[in-house]
This record gives sequence, C-alpha cells and structure tokens, in this order.
Amino acid sequence: MGKAEEIGKKALKLYKSLTDEHSIADESGVIKRLGQDWVALGLKYYPYQIMKLMSDISSEEVAAEGMYQFGYKCGKEICSRYISLGKEGRAAIEFTCAGATYFGWGAIEIIEFTEERGVARVYNSFEARSYFANNKRKSSVPQCNFFRGVMAGVGHTYWNREAKAKELKCIAMGDKYCEVEAVAV
Repeated sequence: MGKAEEIGKKALKLYKSLTDEHSIADESGVIKRLGQDWVALGLKYYPYQIMKLMSDISSEEVAAEGMYQFGYKCGKEICSRYISLGKEGRAAIEFTCAGATYFGWGAIEIIEFTEERGVARVYNSFEARSYFANNKRKSSVPQCNFFRGVMAGVGHTYWNREAKAKELKCIAMGDKYCEVEAVAV
C-alpha cells in the first residue's frame, strides 16, 4: 500500500463517522469515471462562487463569457470524443447529453437539432441549482453560461463551423427548465 492509499484509507474511515454514503473516490483520493480523472465540488461552491469571484475581479459580463468559452471548449472536446468512439452525427449529440446527465449536469432533453439550429432543455440544471444554493431570490438574468457554451461547442463539432448559443429560459429566473438555442454562424 502506498502513502496515498494509507492516508486515504484513514480519511475515508474517519468520514464514515459522518455518513453511511459510499465514497465516490477510491482509497487514494482519486475519482475515475470512463477512464478519466474527475473531481467533485458542491454546488454551493461551483460554479456560482467562481462566477462571483470573476465578477468581483472584472465584471458579470466577463465572468459569463469566461464560463461560456470554457463550456464551448468542453462541448467541442466531449462531442469529438464520442465521434472518435464511433458515435457519428446525432448519436454523438445524444451521447454528449446522456453523459451530461450521468455526471450530474441535469437531465438534458434534445428538442431540435437540425443542420442550422439546436435546442436543448435542461431540467435540474447544476448551474441554476448552484445559483439557488447561494441566493434566495430569482435571478434577473440566465445563469447557465457553461451549458450555453457546451451547446455552441457541440454545434460547432456537429456543423463543422462556428456556432453561438443563447439561453432562452432559466430555472434561476423562475422557468420550469433551462432552454438553450445554438445556431450555426
């Protein structure tokens, strides 16, 4: 047993005194899913606290754009990964959405995905839930900047050209679901 496993085993044993829930990390403190390393952060902290910090340093617009660009990059990479696994066209989009649900981003429903436009709904959006974990009031602006970027990145990969996305509805604003539209540009 290595040092990480030795320390991790003690830590997990200590944490068992707080909860009977199964640890998502192994005894070395690593979370592995689908052959990749992961980290879990509570919605109290991510993404809301990062957005707030970026807003305090610069502006809300810059924070939203930063999260959007991060999502754009992730959307392109994730969709491309499914294509490399042999999931072509619409199947790559469906697997991207299924993966998002698997990893707790929310329940994703594809409403439309044509050669020019895509619309998806997110029920239980992690970004909207993070907003409400830190605020008791509704937001005056949509909060799902990461997912908006993911949609644009997926569209970019699917359409093989630049894409942009906007959030039409948001749970944080009082809607029943978040709805994002991506269009080819």
